[in-house]
Amino acid sequence: MYILFDIGGTHMRVALSRDGKTISEGPIIVPTPQLFDDGVARFTDIAQKLLGGEKCIAAAGGVAGPFNHDKKMFTHAPHIPDWAGKPIAQKFSDALGGALIHFENDAALAALAEARRGAGKGYEIVAYITIGTGVGGARVEGGHIDRNAFGFEPGHQIIEGSNMRLEDLIGGKALEARYNKRPLEINDARVWDEVAEKLSYALVNTILYWSPNIIVLGGAISRKIPLDKVQSITQKLLGGSSEIPVIVLSHFADSSGIEGAIELLAP
Repeated sequence: MYILFDIGGTHMRVALSRDGKTISEGPIIVPTPQLFDDGVARFTDIAQKLLGGEKCIAAAGGVAGPFNHDKKMFTHAPHIPDWAGKPIAQKFSDALGGALIHFENDAALAALAEARRGAGKGYEIVAYITIGTGVGGARVEGGHIDRNAFGFEPGHQIIEGSNMRLEDLIGGKALEARYNKRPLEINDARVWDEVAEKLSYALVNTILYWSPNIIVLGGAISRKIPLDKVQSITQKLLGGSSEIPVIVLSHFADSSGIEGAIELLAP
């Protein structure tokens, strides 16, 4: 029995795999508790119910934030700040009777799933950008998360010399604060055209620095952004200086993180 999890800035998803290869039950989706101790308690409750008294062999999943070098705790967690610096690996292991826990950044796990079995399958270099509460992403090469010194944070790049980060321009938390409405409830085409433009600036950077064969856009908000505008604006901004890669929406949508957790269990 294996536990799979995806803990984002807004929602926590927990699922069960009986064989470590497929999802057997779930995911159960609940709001992510802002306090770390509450989060551990909620995770424990859901995981134990899914296990039904059976022993957990191992667990794998992603969490929204960069880890320290041995992936035992966050270095910082911008959308769930109380989780930063807390012993998450030890607490989750204790919750599952001492089971081995495999951690990765949530966006990197989603990228892995999309590269191996999703929209990026068959492409050598996959750039994955997710637009949800914030903006994250990762580069996958040859079916493996690219080596890195301190994680990938494409949402923290500065756009247009405005001293504003990408996620402060198009992330769900920022959009809700700006328009006083949940992003998925915003139906003004002008808003999404502007988001498409800001995203396109970032994708030009992604193309020039990561040189991918394909860009996969994930996260709930990506479904609201006009993809045709992103493609055309990106091409225009490149001005023929680089061949534009394929830009597509994710295959697994909101399940990318859980699907990526399965990949993390794979040898």
